[in-house]
Order: sequence, then C-alpha cells, then structure tokens
Amino acid sequence: MAERIAGVDVARGVASILMVQGHAFHGWVAPEHHDAAYRFTRVLGTIPLPAFLLLAGAAVELRLEAAVRKQESAATVRRALIRRGLQILLYGYLVSGAYALIDGWQGVQTFLRSDVLHVIGLSIAVSGAFLPKTGVVDRDARKHQHFRVIALTFLATMLCPWISAFSPFAPEVIAPLVALVADRPPYGAMPLVPLYAWFGMGMVLLRLLRSEPLRAAGHKARTATAIAGAPLLILATGLVVSVVGAWVFEFGTHAWVTATDDVLTRRHPAVWFNVLDLGCRGFGVLCAGGLLSVALGPRVRSAFVTLGRGSLVAYIVHIPFCYGRMGGSLVGNCSMAEASGFVVALVAFSWGCVYARDALLARVRLGRASAPAQ
Repeated sequence: MAERIAGVDVARGVASILMVQGHAFHGWVAPEHHDAAYRFTRVLGTIPLPAFLLLAGAAVELRLEAAVRKQESAATVRRALIRRGLQILLYGYLVSGAYALIDGWQGVQTFLRSDVLHVIGLSIAVSGAFLPKTGVVDRDARKHQHFRVIALTFLATMLCPWISAFSPFAPEVIAPLVALVADRPPYGAMPLVPLYAWFGMGMVLLRLLRSEPLRAAGHKARTATAIAGAPLLILATGLVVSVVGAWVFEFGTHAWVTATDDVLTRRHPAVWFNVLDLGCRGFGVLCAGGLLSVALGPRVRSAFVTLGRGSLVAYIVHIPFCYGRMGGSLVGNCSMAEASGFVVALVAFSWGCVYARDALLARVRLGRASAPAQ
C-alpha cells in the first residue's frame, strides 16, 4: 500500500471544499446575480479538476516510491494500478447511472458520458501499463515509466488541438470510447487528451519535491507532516511560483485567443497555455496542502485528512444537490448571499458523509474481526 502523506491528503481536502463551493454557486445562483463575487467563485471553481488529477498522479508516485523501497514485483504493481484505475473508471459509469436515475436521462449518452472519475481512472490505468511486465520495480524501471509518462504528458498537450478537431467526427458506434480519450460531444468533456497532462505533472512534481537533495535539506520532524522530505521553504516557493505561473499563462491564453479573434476551445493552440495555467493552480493546491498540514492543529489537520481521503464520497453526494431535483428551489434561484449559507451547509453535509462512511467501514471491519472462526 502506498505511503500516506498528510500534506497530499490535506491538499485533496482543500480541493474538495473548492469543488463543492464551485458546483453549488454555479448551480444555485440566478443569472441576474452573476456579479464580481460570483465570478470569483468561478475562478476558484477552475482549481479542483486539475488539482484532483495532479494529486492522483502524486498518489501513484508515492505508490511507486514504496514499490522501489520494497523491491516489489513490477507485474504485481502494474496489475494493481491497472485494476485500481479501471475500478475508478467503473465507479464513474455507476455514478452517472445513479444520477440519471435521480434526475432522468436524455438517451444513452447520459449513462456513457465520461467525467472526472473516468479520466482519473484511465490515467491511473495508463500509468500502470507503462511499468514493465517482468522484474522488480527498481530505479531503472521507475525511470523507464517516468519517461513514458512525461512523453504522454507532452503529446497529450501538444497534439490536443488536432486530435480535438478530428474526434467529433468519430462514428457514433465508438463515440463513448473516443470520448474517454478526446472531445466527442455529447459523451463528455473531460478526456485523456489533454487532461492527462495534469496527472503527469503530479507524478513529476511530487518526485521533484521528494528528491534526495531536498530530503537532505529538510527537517524531518516537521516536513514529514507536509510532503515528507520537502522543506517548507520549497513548498512556500512552489506556492508562489504556481500563483505567478497561473497568472502568466492565463494572461498568455487570453492574449493568444484575442489576437486570433477566436474563442478558447481545445481545438485552439492556446490550449497549451491553458493546460499550463491550470496545472500551476493544481500545483498550488499541493503546496498549500503541505504547508497547511504543518500550520494546522492536530484536530483540524485530521479533519482535512479525513475529507481528503474521502473526496470520492464528497464528490458523489454533493452533485445532485447542486444541479438536480434534490436541490429543489435552490437551483438557479438564489442570490450570492442566499447561496452562501447553503454552500456552508452542503460542505458540512458532504464532510459528514465521509465520516459516516468511515464509521460504517470501521464497524464492518470490527464485526469481521470479532466473528468466530469457522
């Protein structure tokens, strides 16, 4: 099992809160109240998607790091990552089906639509497939896998405009499969191209943060809570660089689109800057999580870790309240002030569902442990 790092889990908890507020304000606030405050929530709402993908890549990197230490079989780790990725992919389809049963559907595309869980699962499976089929997970195997991850990260970004231009013309019979890899309306808007870039960034950036020179420079007692080896100065620098980088690439994206008198789509080459912009935002969440894991008290840190480890639960339970029937009269009818109180309540509810899930699992494990042997 991969080493659990509090800073990564805290970062995932922060991303979960940003996710809930982004969806809730977007779903609840009426168009006539789309003021500056609302637009700020939309800016925050751009952060969770790249952050979750980047953090998924970071988690896989931690798994590989543990495999190197233990000299695990490459075939075993490869199978485990592929299986985990396909499991999350399946969760994505099950969640889509559940939402369809709650709110209705508009055809088969409602059930086969790809979303964030699909691209995260597929990214994990692809990263696992890059491991060798024989031998052990040693430094050479890891370098080999990193090279392939970096190559796919580069290709997924650079080829995105051309792949996105042709993918909508894929035959209807294979459209749901194409949508997992590239834009193919109406089957989804979160494909592997170019979103894998953020997953790859997560693997590479966590590897850099936990490199031997940085480990040697860190103070183990304090940084073990953060990113276990990355000095706090490095994390603070990374946070500043990510904020500045996001602003620079966002400015470049808009300037490029404006200069061509066009709109930003994945068919426009400006998507290259957009990928870097949002990747910087995701890296900022990782660095912020590391810093917060040291700054927060034990109880608050534990609460964020719990939310981070249960982010899948938080994702599943909050969506129907933001856009579906379960949101009732809130959907599309609130002012910012009215929505804000309900957003706090929805965050608390989602957080509580994570604790309820954990308590249920703990009770099940206790029951199994206390059951008499047959």
